[in-house]
Amino acid sequence: SIGKFLITAPIDIVILTGKRMKFAYNLIRNKKNSFWFETKDQIVEFLNSTIEKGDLLYIKGSRSMSMEKIIEKLD
Repeated sequence: SIGKFLITAPIDIVILTGKRMKFAYNLIRNKKNSFWFETKDQIVEFLNSTIEKGDLLYIKGSRSMSMEKIIEKLD
């Protein structure tokens, strides 16, 4: 159901990680500017090479995913 939501949500870029989110990515990848990564380190590498000063990011994940690790590693 998250994939269906993301298709219509006013979000410019969607970044997903984890086995469950691979299903959502497969649903939206042709309809939304989206990326799927296996690891948080891959997300950090992508973001550090992509984001610019002033960009607004919304990072969401389950508590067990420790998404704050991504924020801590951003340049």
